[in-house]
Amino acid sequence: LENKGIEWTVGNRLEWNNLFFTGPYIHKFLIGSELQYDANTGEGVIFDTLFNYYGIDSKKRPYRFDDIPGQLLLSLYAEDKITGNFLVDFSLMFGFRYEMYRPYQFNIKGLWGNGDLVKSHQGTYFNPRLNLLLYLSDYNQIRLSAGRTSKSPPMNQIYPEEDVFSWRNPVDSTINYFRYNLQVPNLKGFKSTQYEISYDHKLFNKVGTSISAYYRERTEQPADLPVPVFKELTVGGQTRVYLIDEYGLKYNVAKYYSKGLELTIRTAKINPLNMNFTFTGSYNLTKNPGGVQVYDPYPDQSKGQYPNYHVPDVSIDTMIGWTYNSSGRWQDQIQLNYYLQYTNEDLGLWVTLRAEQLLKERYQYFNLEPLDYNLLSASALEIRRYDESIRTKPNKWLFSINVSKSLFKGAEVSFYVNNFLDDPAIRRYFDISSAVEREESRNPELFYGIEFSMIVDEFFK
Repeated sequence: LENKGIEWTVGNRLEWNNLFFTGPYIHKFLIGSELQYDANTGEGVIFDTLFNYYGIDSKKRPYRFDDIPGQLLLSLYAEDKITGNFLVDFSLMFGFRYEMYRPYQFNIKGLWGNGDLVKSHQGTYFNPRLNLLLYLSDYNQIRLSAGRTSKSPPMNQIYPEEDVFSWRNPVDSTINYFRYNLQVPNLKGFKSTQYEISYDHKLFNKVGTSISAYYRERTEQPADLPVPVFKELTVGGQTRVYLIDEYGLKYNVAKYYSKGLELTIRTAKINPLNMNFTFTGSYNLTKNPGGVQVYDPYPDQSKGQYPNYHVPDVSIDTMIGWTYNSSGRWQDQIQLNYYLQYTNEDLGLWVTLRAEQLLKERYQYFNLEPLDYNLLSASALEIRRYDESIRTKPNKWLFSINVSKSLFKGAEVSFYVNNFLDDPAIRRYFDISSAVEREESRNPELFYGIEFSMIVDEFFK
């Protein structure tokens, strides 16, 4: 196996800043552009397919880097941060990024709303954002934010390796090979939109509190859609269709949602104890609604699953396999984190103890593979009810500690231990489908180490 090629990365950033006043308001304005180009060139991945490095049954084949184009990412951005007073002191930032993923054509009609101004293979996106900070008093403030971001799919999703099938012909026992191009040159990027509101409050100059709520959604995320492969044969005047295999092509069809709340309480340093405390609590809910098409070549008619996939491009009317929408999944959890930091300036020592408590965790699969409940046996119905039930995981703890010591000015050494109680947080549960009790370790293994860091600036003064 040989990998022959050159990796190219070229980029630049051009930015202009200006600070000016409009009456009592201060404007901090910037505008800029950013460009990045990445490519691989050369002979690529080379190996002998007769003595396949990946195994005799591997579908991998050699490919050239020169056959895959480079990726040009271009963005234009601008923002204005305004500070002033209107009823209350405020800071307002609004701006945008105009993202172009592999642009190839300027479209003058886009100036009056007829398509994108710049056409791009992976999409062109106008991503606005806004942040507003209202200083209600010396003790409290409100923060608001809204914005959208986008991201180009990686090139290994746009230009994956081809898929190769081998199939034994049942009529003459010959081995047939089928090669399928999985490239999707115009696969688009995905978008994420987020809204957040926060309230900060200070108590007696000793305790600071913050509470935040957010909502985030991600749409048009690439996901595989199945493409079944069939072979038509005519033997003795009779036509038959055989299923060979299936491969997947990526489309922008997946979605993802999340929302949550977070509370933070932080103390100033408690001088008699040389300590300060921080507490954070959060609730998060994530949801993948599913709904992506699934192909199953072997529907179980005893469960009410019947073929519904009409085989295309064959001379007879036949159905092999069936399609349905994939299931969804949601998960929520309540996480509590506790931080205690002790400092001793005379010794140049500080100790941080962190306790993480996953108070509650739940998840559920919904819209499972369709079936007819009336045709299920009692045991099969019990398994189905279990599969679609809400699963709850119990409370668990994870403790870690870090001890740091100053050696001399600009240098320190730290000793850390994660999961110092060596608690694997074993969860035992009953797998009803196999009547077997299973175990799940929910904490990472104990690990520890020493870190040394030093700033060398002092030696050159």
